[in-house]
Amino acid sequence: MRGRRCVELGVVWFIGGLLVAVVTFGQVQGAGVYVVVWGPMLYGVHRMVSGLQLIKKSRGSS
Repeated sequence: MRGRRCVELGVVWFIGGLLVAVVTFGQVQGAGVYVVVWGPMLYGVHRMVSGLQLIKKSRGSS
């Protein structure tokens, strides 16, 4: 259960960071500045991997 929650929160963090990057990129006209938010995306990937490891560990011990 805890692993699944970790994966879900990781997906939310990753999508949030991706949306910021896509929205700011979409607002740039010509040569402008847009923001790529790596922090939330990397944190999201970390949470997803940690959650998957927890799920794997809990299934192995059952």
